[in-house]
Amino acid sequence: KALDVVPVKRAQDDAIKGTGKVSFQVEDFQASRKLKVMGVDTSFLSSLKTGDKIRPTGTATGVKVVEIVDDTTAVVDASAVGEEELQNVFLNTKDDNDGALSYDILKHVDLHVVFERVLD
Repeated sequence: KALDVVPVKRAQDDAIKGTGKVSFQVEDFQASRKLKVMGVDTSFLSSLKTGDKIRPTGTATGVKVVEIVDDTTAVVDASAVGEEELQNVFLNTKDDNDGALSYDILKHVDLHVVFERVLD
């Protein structure tokens, strides 16, 4: 407090390597801006929570989990993803496991605490 420093915690600082592999499927993307995430050897029910983000390993953009259907299916909000990035990153599944991508999980960070300290 003496130096007016506010501690900041960012989700990307604590990224967790996801179990298994994922592929992203477009279902009426223009209308909903959502993607279906199909997992292989994943455990979404125990490793994800609504509000967490998933990002393909080695990329900067994560997409927010809006629904967890089961251990191998989830739905993400990709409204922050541009068309070029959608095609080149999320739908470009040239990886080593039948078109599936390795991925990171970025746990939801409640920034409310950070903003409270800024205002104090």
